[in-house]
This record gives sequence, C-alpha cells and structure tokens, in this order.
Amino acid sequence: MFLFAGRFGVTVDIEEPRDAVLVTDGDSEIGQMVILALILKRARVKALVKDKRSTEEAFGTYVECMVGDMEDKSFTKKALRGVRAVISPADVC
Repeated sequence: MFLFAGRFGVTVDIEEPRDAVLVTDGDSEIGQMVILALILKRARVKALVKDKRSTEEAFGTYVECMVGDMEDKSFTKKALRGVRAVISPADVC
C-alpha cells in the first residue's frame, strides 16, 4: 500500500496490484512442478529458492527468484509485495 498526497493535501491510500503467486521451496521437485504449472497458466510467479542462479536458468524471466529467510520480517514484507496467494509445497511430515 502506498500513501499518495493528493492535490489538496489529502492523503490517499493506493493499493498496489496483488497479482503474483509466491511459491516457497521453489528449488524442490514439487516446487518446480508448481512453478511450471503456474507459468503455463500465465500467472506471475515469485519463487523463494536457495539457488537463484539454477532457478533462473530453468525458468528464465518467467519467474522472479528470491533468496532469503522468511523469519526476517523485512525480507518477508518484500517477498509478499504484490502477492495474492502463497503456495508452500514443502514436506510437512
């Protein structure tokens, strides 16, 4: 959300577009299958990965790769900017 000072000094909240899907564990086999399925559906994809270079080589400009720790609040805020959904294919067991 951005704050915009209008012509008469009134502050207006402007919502940023939230059209991306964030895939956590994008390096995993399941994560890569999810990313590929989203690309085929023409979704805007952000992927949380450990190895940015290999993911960029695999998917090119179709995916915005991010390396960081979701425990870090500033990184989490950056990762979630513009995101409407989060898919977490990591093993829970």
